[in-house]
Amino acid sequence: MTENRTNIIIKEIQHWKKNKLLPSHYCDFLLALYTQGDTTNFIEESDEQSDQISKYNVFLISSNFFLLPATFLGLYFIDFSSVQLTFSLIMLLMAIGYYIVLRKKTNINITYSFIVVLCIFLFISLYFIQSWFGVLLLTIIVAGIQCLIWVSLGLYLKNKVLIVLGSIGLLVSLFYAFF
Repeated sequence: MTENRTNIIIKEIQHWKKNKLLPSHYCDFLLALYTQGDTTNFIEESDEQSDQISKYNVFLISSNFFLLPATFLGLYFIDFSSVQLTFSLIMLLMAIGYYIVLRKKTNINITYSFIVVLCIFLFISLYFIQSWFGVLLLTIIVAGIQCLIWVSLGLYLKNKVLIVLGSIGLLVSLFYAFF
């Protein structure tokens, strides 16, 4: 086989490994086969790329993590209702943006980002229902409905984290309503 064709095949196998199109041990075997055991040059290139990607992923996850406390602090320390609404909508849109970016650009499990979006939506809705209507029972009902939606989404998506968080929230809502 010519050197050019071999390089093309090796790059294609690395692409498969990077995007998890084949299990990594299959890709390692194929790389060892096509490079005749000399995978040192090709491993160095893929390691450099994975370091850059992981720094990008760490940045996305850590900045997404700070949206929850920022939303909470913004809701409780901003005095003007219109500024609170604008700020909370910006935080919700940022969380949705992070969810979309993490879903499309990275190989990370996006459950965490989806939960951040749901929590921010829960914070916003509960805060504004309590401040605008002032009816505690309505706030508890909305929290229970949202947690029930979380459980339903968890069952539909087969996501245990959503099921557990939704169940805990639903139990807390029921406990708070009756006791």
